[in-house]
Amino acid sequence: MEDHVAIKAIFKKENVSFVSVVEVIEDSASGQFLEGILALMTQYYSANLAIEVKRACSKKAKSGGCPYKAPVGYKHVRESQDSKSASSKESKTCFRPKTQPGIENESTRTI
Repeated sequence: MEDHVAIKAIFKKENVSFVSVVEVIEDSASGQFLEGILALMTQYYSANLAIEVKRACSKKAKSGGCPYKAPVGYKHVRESQDSKSASSKESKTCFRPKTQPGIENESTRTI
């Protein structure tokens, strides 16, 4: 809500008004109430989404997956539960280099 109030103050100073395509928000007490409710709902949605994303990333990491995009030069490696080897260090990583040892003449386009 603090962000909404700060942005609204800056917009008011610059003589810019909010216009909603879906809701009719008037410049009255009921319009201010509706605008405040919408701002709070947006803040709740954003905070809840952050919690859900953190939970999903943690769950994926705990199950052995990578919750983020592979760095440049690497590719994601997906292994089935049956093919995982507890002794292999490579099976514990979620991505590997795209290039193979011994292939020095490959262009960066093929990488």
